[in-house]
Amino acid sequence: MFLIQGVFFPRFEGFSTYKGQEKSELVHEVLRNVAFQGALFPGPDEKLVGEMKDPLGPSVVYDVSLDENELRFTKMYNDPTRASATRDCKVEYVLRRQPDGTWVGEYLTTNRYSGVARCVLVEVPDDFLDSPPVEEPL
Repeated sequence: MFLIQGVFFPRFEGFSTYKGQEKSELVHEVLRNVAFQGALFPGPDEKLVGEMKDPLGPSVVYDVSLDENELRFTKMYNDPTRASATRDCKVEYVLRRQPDGTWVGEYLTTNRYSGVARCVLVEVPDDFLDSPPVEEPL
């Protein structure tokens, strides 16, 4: 299983890249507006699938291809309460591993929005999401 955490930067007029802001303000703005997180795990057929969440809502991840240098996947927003602009919107990502271990690439949505994404991918044991036993309470 892999945990994925990252940020996406849409390409459209009026979007700020947040350059020049104080670190605390930058972190707040990025986490609120462009951060995503999720998990990739083996599905019933042992191919990687996943779930993600970002400010636009929850999504399912499929068509995952991962090797040591490239990560590709499609995500589809699946929250029926969201606006039609994101509901049933597919987003295709192609990311390449960088020398520092991060993954950087681009995404393209079915409604033709595109942008740049950067993330980290961390392999964790299958029981990572199980609550660990606590020997002594804090």
